[in-house]
Amino acid sequence: MRDRSCFSLLSYASVLSVHIVAIPKKHIPSLTRIDEEDKEILHDLLEVIQQVAREVENEYGACRVMTNLGEYQESKHLHWHIVSGDSFA
Repeated sequence: MRDRSCFSLLSYASVLSVHIVAIPKKHIPSLTRIDEEDKEILHDLLEVIQQVAREVENEYGACRVMTNLGEYQESKHLHWHIVSGDSFA
């Protein structure tokens, strides 16, 4: 899925049944480092996350939505994971 400021893509390098990553097109370091002028991008990103999560939940019965911060954040670009599957339990 794409919109004017962000997109989502399926991750094939996952042990989970479903692993989709939602990413803003503009570089934003992390959730805790969003500039005021980027708040609209965050809103757009949350709309994409909501739509993707709804589709995953409808098809698989459940999903998790998460982002990592600090040392947990391997990629220093804001992104959210929409996941579903037994391997994450």
